[in-house]
Amino acid sequence: MRFDNFNFSSLQGYGSTETCGANMVMDLEDLSIGWTGAPLFGIKIRLVDWPEGGYTHADKPYPRGELHVGGQAVSPGYFEQEEQTKEAFYRDEKGVQWFRTGDIVEVNAAGLVHIIDRRKDLVKMQHGEYISLGKVRTTSGNSLFAFLAPCFFVRLNPSSKTA
Repeated sequence: MRFDNFNFSSLQGYGSTETCGANMVMDLEDLSIGWTGAPLFGIKIRLVDWPEGGYTHADKPYPRGELHVGGQAVSPGYFEQEEQTKEAFYRDEKGVQWFRTGDIVEVNAAGLVHIIDRRKDLVKMQHGEYISLGKVRTTSGNSLFAFLAPCFFVRLNPSSKTA
């Protein structure tokens, strides 16, 4: 996203400690809001259906599911935490190391990712009904103020003159 009047640009990305930092970063010229960029070189992503949450790769208009990140940048696991490592990491039949992020995402036709929910946000109500806290946040957060709340601004070119 560009803010030419303020002389700076903002990029959205996605990453985690378990995957050695950035995995996806949007293009500098991308003006969309809420979508990360495509995977960086050497990073693989896959969507895994999550039936309990109602997310599948067959969803329309975009496929949805839990994001798994794979490649050589993925950690072999958590230090001295064998049980958590077994839950979060796995190797596929080709030997690629994968990390189960717990993030529920949708992927558009351009291959950009949008986080829409979190597996741990599913809460069982007293009558047995499951409610997704992520869906509640998404529904109540569709305003410009909700988008700007977590933002901060940095001036990238301090040598240029502004009014």
